[in-house]
Amino acid sequence: MAPKKIYYIYNPNKPHSVEEELVMQRGFPIVSTTKLNGIGERLFNHSHHSKNTHYVVSGSIQVSKSHDNDFRFRPDFKFPGDWIDVPSNVTYIGVPGKEGCTFVEGHTLLSPTTAERMLGRDAIIEAPKTKPGAFTTEEDH
Repeated sequence: MAPKKIYYIYNPNKPHSVEEELVMQRGFPIVSTTKLNGIGERLFNHSHHSKNTHYVVSGSIQVSKSHDNDFRFRPDFKFPGDWIDVPSNVTYIGVPGKEGCTFVEGHTLLSPTTAERMLGRDAIIEAPKTKPGAFTTEEDH
């Protein structure tokens, strides 16, 4: 028996920020805002099933592909207003500047892992399949 599909909607009690709306208008319907508090916090080695982007809201961040767990950074930091596009299935990491970084991450498809993270932030909630705007994970398509 196939597992039950879970459908989601954005939490109506957490309206999208202007920056999240901007990312959505750029073609990334799945959005979530992340805040890294500075030295010691990072985006660990990971990848996504779909193309994704990062829109820097405040602070700064270095994002780079990783190679055999050797973190090879581009020398430039990205600052507010900058975009960082990452193709699907590319393993990357990110390290904020000492002041930290807030960014909006946008995805073209929702993975089960990203759904769990967004549920934990109350960005999305479970909903009936028939609810307008309901979406499910890529794995369920």
